[in-house]
Amino acid sequence: MRQSRTSRYARGLIVCALGLALVSGCSDDEPAADTTTPAGPTATTSAGTGTSADPVLLAISTAQTAVPGSQAIAYEVDSTNLDLEVVADDRSYEVYVDPSGTSATQTEAGEVLEAEDRAMVGAIQVPLATAIVTASGQMPGGVVREADLETLSGSVVWDIDIVSGGALFAVRVDVGTGALAGEPLAPVSS
Repeated sequence: MRQSRTSRYARGLIVCALGLALVSGCSDDEPAADTTTPAGPTATTSAGTGTSADPVLLAISTAQTAVPGSQAIAYEVDSTNLDLEVVADDRSYEVYVDPSGTSATQTEAGEVLEAEDRAMVGAIQVPLATAIVTASGQMPGGVVREADLETLSGSVVWDIDIVSGGALFAVRVDVGTGALAGEPLAPVSS
């Protein structure tokens, strides 16, 4: 049975909240860890490891909050911001988030999604934040540079680019199951 957009969004928020709880240490006995990243938008991904704050997951949550009822479908690092694309009511929005991932600096309404894009978004059962946690687990200490939807052999996947050890890796996660998809990990470029 197909889940409603609202239940997928709620599940995404729960996953983000759990990820943030892991990142912050989940303890009331100690002050929360500093969530700023002095290195800017290239902080390493520690999604789900609890070792440091993760601006990627924070940025996803921030962008989805900036556009109520939305879900993130793309992430990219530019020279000054974390750029996210979210969708709500079949319309895309660009949300620019500060390097720490905590503040939306600008939101721009985009176009109504075309049929092909609506179909890809409709296939999402695993939110982008969850896919990033999965991908980051394959490349500990790597840096998520970009993530978006793509079609791979007829299936919709999250295509997540991670830089690790000076090489770029493409990690693909099935949007329906959350399983790794495609070829085994190998550098795309170095």
